[in-house]
Amino acid sequence: MDTIEIEIKSLLKVKLELKTYPKLTSDKKLIKKALEIVKNRSPKVYNYVSKEDVISNLKNYRLKILHSSKLNEEETKRILSLWLKKEKLKRLIYSAVELLLFPVSAILTPIPGPNLFFYSLVILFYFHFKGFLSLKSVSVNDLKVVDV
Repeated sequence: MDTIEIEIKSLLKVKLELKTYPKLTSDKKLIKKALEIVKNRSPKVYNYVSKEDVISNLKNYRLKILHSSKLNEEETKRILSLWLKKEKLKRLIYSAVELLLFPVSAILTPIPGPNLFFYSLVILFYFHFKGFLSLKSVSVNDLKVVDV
């Protein structure tokens, strides 16, 4: 089980830091093809999606909380709970916007070569919605927080 770092800068500013990005895979044919195309042509988007996958599987990681002052367990849980709610809402909004952009990607279909815009939207929507569904079922008590 890997450990990921979550830095708490203030009550409203929480940042997830990854030292390494996990390799993304999927059993779904379209997602697998989209991941391959985006990995080769847009590594920044691929790394972003990799981070989204970590958020989708937050229960499977140990969390190392970094903060300038020592937080007690109750404060840490309260801040993480607010962060989880904010992340869940962001993923819902991202998913809705991406669904609205799918018809726009159809306009780009006649352009030769792989439709990078479409494939990027596919994997962004897939991992944002997967993250939303996952965060919906996660509570702070489910997370494995390790001492710094």
